[in-house]
Amino acid sequence: MLASDNFSKSPRMTNFLRFVVSESLTGNAHRLKEYLIAVEVFDRDESFDPKTSAVVRVEASRMRHRLREYFLGPGHDDPIHIELPPGSYVPQFRMRVAGSEDGAAGSLAAVADSGTPLALPDKPSIAVLPFASLGDDPQQEYFADGIAEDLITALSRVHWLFVTARNSTFTYKGRAVDVKRVGHEMGVRYVVEGSVRQARNRIRISAQLIDAITGNHLWADRYDRELEDIFVLQDEITETIAAAIEPELGTAERERAVRRPPESLEAWGLYQRGLDLMYRFTAEDNQEARRLFRLAADADTRFASPLGALAYIGFLDFVLGFTESPEQTIAEAVAAGRASVARDDKDPMAHFGLGRAMSLTRNLESAISELAIAIELNPNFALAYLGLGAALSLAGRYREAIDALDVAIRLSPHAPILWTMEHMRAGAYRARRI
Repeated sequence: MLASDNFSKSPRMTNFLRFVVSESLTGNAHRLKEYLIAVEVFDRDESFDPKTSAVVRVEASRMRHRLREYFLGPGHDDPIHIELPPGSYVPQFRMRVAGSEDGAAGSLAAVADSGTPLALPDKPSIAVLPFASLGDDPQQEYFADGIAEDLITALSRVHWLFVTARNSTFTYKGRAVDVKRVGHEMGVRYVVEGSVRQARNRIRISAQLIDAITGNHLWADRYDRELEDIFVLQDEITETIAAAIEPELGTAERERAVRRPPESLEAWGLYQRGLDLMYRFTAEDNQEARRLFRLAADADTRFASPLGALAYIGFLDFVLGFTESPEQTIAEAVAAGRASVARDDKDPMAHFGLGRAMSLTRNLESAISELAIAIELNPNFALAYLGLGAALSLAGRYREAIDALDVAIRLSPHAPILWTMEHMRAGAYRARRI
């Protein structure tokens, strides 16, 4: 692999790949952070600051595309494929089973011919179809495939979402498809599709989110960009689309839950109905949301998110003045947050709820740590960035707070609490100048 043209002509890429693979295989994947890679691979000194230098992030973007080009080309039949997921420097290794792509296609065709739909999973499900390349340039086709692949990876990090694997969705490449049929064949409720068109030095990416059951369009947007560094551009577009899609899915699920009578709601539906009430920010709605979150937590004792949401409800009750027993409210919020993390320490809502509750105890380092974990688990979690910005401001770390709040606003520019984000950011700017 390293002897191929994809890597042999770039000692920088070769050293980067060799280092992250070696660290992973020797049990040191936890060490693969931006600072260590900068020092060990790119010869930066110990004063290196990831906040002021993007060298590792830029090289990681290029690495992802080198890997993709290699495995789409000369390394297609390699028994092991290596991926570097967006937002991570820990490589993932996949065993390629001979004939797996043909088998996947045959299996899919058999389902379609039988007319028997795959059952919907017990959580929201989505398939990202290959983006159409509206041109004859092979490089543009690689870019379109890369957008879809990276979007699958990004959405797979959303804890509550079932995402169909690439090997299945890419069987639709180059085919005219009916979205309802895709939902029927793949057993998913939502479908993402899009296109890429290049004109000289500009590129336009269009994407849309569709309810595969009804055929209704839930969201659509297009992005016009200058073609400079195509690898960095691909990562930017992927992050932007994923950040837009996730809240739209959440809204669709909450609306679907509200339309169903309470007696028919399973744990997920109860949780979504509670979220719908929680975002109204009234005392009465908070009280009903708390009841629904408790029902959801009892209905599925493995489901951590309702307990994390309970912790956040306690936080809201305190800051909005909805409680007559502030100390008890804080204690209950912290307890719910800890119970949520104990259920599932990979659930972003669990760490978010605990982090917001801990900020009420003035244990700011713990709050910051929990909120940072929530963001690591879900890089598009706007509320977690808001909470992190608030905690950092309380800790006097205003520059970092402004950065976090900038991301919160960028991820959720139409949020009902946008004014809170902007007010908090303005406060951090003022405090920094004092």
